[in-house]
Amino acid sequence: MSDAQETDYVRILMLHAWDNVDTLRVVARLQNYNVGEDAQPQRHPPWQFLNPTALFAFFNHSEPWTLRAWWKSPDAWRYAERSPDGAEEEYITTAHHWTYRVNHQPRASGTYPMRGTPIIFKVGSPQWTAEANCHRLGWLNPPLWVDSMHLVVLEHGMIHGYEAFHLVAYPDLNVIRMQQGLFDPAQDLEWITAGHLFQLWVNAQTGFFLRLAAEADNGRAWDLLVDTLEINGTIGADMFD
Repeated sequence: MSDAQETDYVRILMLHAWDNVDTLRVVARLQNYNVGEDAQPQRHPPWQFLNPTALFAFFNHSEPWTLRAWWKSPDAWRYAERSPDGAEEEYITTAHHWTYRVNHQPRASGTYPMRGTPIIFKVGSPQWTAEANCHRLGWLNPPLWVDSMHLVVLEHGMIHGYEAFHLVAYPDLNVIRMQQGLFDPAQDLEWITAGHLFQLWVNAQTGFFLRLAAEADNGRAWDLLVDTLEINGTIGADMFD
């Protein structure tokens, strides 16, 4: 197929990634880099297209963040972020009940929809349904990238034993102006605005991401590597306790 046909094929694959997904379990690692205007060149990796089998762009950097998520249709969601120093935040919601925990200890809980002053934690919010909390994670929501970015397929090959498409993505200026998709203020904007150009490795079977990387003016902004992604496996109800 032509380059344009291949790009259209991948766009459709990404748009339908969540079709027929009843359960999902995912574990990923996120590495952030210092790419501010005052950053020294030796402090972060230069702008580059890395071999996708390289875990991160800068091996002697600090430990990465660990991200874990579980989804069970129609309304059970759990998401946890563990920082390099071991501190963990998580948000759990099932039906109309939600809980926010820090280092496994409950800090807040309640019912959805929440009345009064809106609360938004770094890992979720009772303002949104379980599904909305899930789809707020851009790295777990390929359709958002199709709606928000121009996509170009660079190559089609293997990564970590999976057939994958390697793409470059750059923002659609109209989407930015209209504050839609990945640039909706309800999204976690900090990580997406950190880069100007993105590399995506898309699983050719599922349409979900195997890896993402953000490139900024002064070097690599972040790497995200999906270590585990299981679709329609067994997830017990106690996972959302």
